[in-house]
Amino acid sequence: MSTTKLKVVPYNKIYKDSAKEVLTEAIDLDFDSVVVIGFRGDEVSTRYSAHTSFVKVVGAIEQAKYVMLSQVNE
Repeated sequence: MSTTKLKVVPYNKIYKDSAKEVLTEAIDLDFDSVVVIGFRGDEVSTRYSAHTSFVKVVGAIEQAKYVMLSQVNE
């Protein structure tokens, strides 16, 4: 699958009260793979599961960034 065919599914809630709540919801959605960007104070940490290609992951992150920025301006 090329990155041009990826579709970002908008998330109707901008945030949840806890990271654990979001992660539990992700588990329930049974994703094929995930990318997690976590914040603790001034530190940023990333984790990811197996995926098909870094190009696909980076493309998905770019598309998700666009969707997130669009939600902020609503």
